[in-house]
Amino acid sequence: MNVFWVGVLGGLFVELITLAAAYESGQRLPERYGRVGFYAVRVALAFAGGVLALVYNVNNFPAALQIGASTPALLAALATVRRPPDQADAHTRA
Repeated sequence: MNVFWVGVLGGLFVELITLAAAYESGQRLPERYGRVGFYAVRVALAFAGGVLALVYNVNNFPAALQIGASTPALLAALATVRRPPDQADAHTRA
């Protein structure tokens, strides 16, 4: 198995742990587990975890697993645009 697939598994394991915790609590499972879109997004994130393991040039399975598991946080951090408060977008200037 190569680091891509280990990264994918890391992304899936996070949801498995979340699902197990919800199941073991004895409460009803969250509604998201009944939606096809939820699974599509989770699978896409898992594959993104595999891609990130390749992009980061990881050469061992534990690191690939960790990157796969942290992919949602990594992508959220990359998507956050931080601008100094005194700079506005060009389209918001009057």
